[in-house]
Amino acid sequence: MEKGLTISGSQTPVQRYWKELLGYIEAGKIDPTFIISHHLPLNEAVHGYQIFSDKEQKATKVILRTRAYLDQPAIHRRQS
Repeated sequence: MEKGLTISGSQTPVQRYWKELLGYIEAGKIDPTFIISHHLPLNEAVHGYQIFSDKEQKATKVILRTRAYLDQPAIHRRQS
């Protein structure tokens, strides 16, 4: 039975909306952190990729933390 449905996809036009969305984030109007499911140190990148790729542990977005990030004073980085 045909329903005349079409499913398509494409890349997100990030560059088109980047500056506007970043402004909203910086102003506290939107909080994108709800999508982040895992925070890992950079040396666990392979593990992070694996759990995301295999959809283990309900991984939605894996953030890799670098040493430079960890060395910053807390006031200069977002708390997560």
